[in-house]
Amino acid sequence: MAPVRANVRAFFREAFFGDERLLPRGRTRFAVVAAALSFALAASYLALARHHTFHGHTFDLAFYTRMAWGAAHFDGWNPIVNASAYGLHLVWINHVLGPIGAVFGTVPTLLVAQALALGLSALPLARIGARHLWPAGALVAAAAIL
Repeated sequence: MAPVRANVRAFFREAFFGDERLLPRGRTRFAVVAAALSFALAASYLALARHHTFHGHTFDLAFYTRMAWGAAHFDGWNPIVNASAYGLHLVWINHVLGPIGAVFGTVPTLLVAQALALGLSALPLARIGARHLWPAGALVAAAAIL
């Protein structure tokens, strides 16, 4: 089991931080990570506030909400498209988000996951920016996506 955990850690380390020479530990990396997490937190708050107040309680990600709910309740059929959820895209992440949604609510879980995914997208883009413009490029690329 330990080699599997090491491989998973290595995968995420490479996916988010990659070559240490491009985005070394220090102020630049801290600024990018802090900006990404701050954005994810702010976007989560705004999405949840909109859903609980202004929103008409129809959910724009209803298709994914139904798939996540089905995964949490061992129901692979999606009545929205009248097909098995296993033939649709992004079904496997719902096996993670579905049970979390069963505890916290499916819609809030999907909104927070969406905001977190968008915020964390700044990390690989910062690597691309650092590759082309050195450390300053990391900040420019992260700011561009956020």
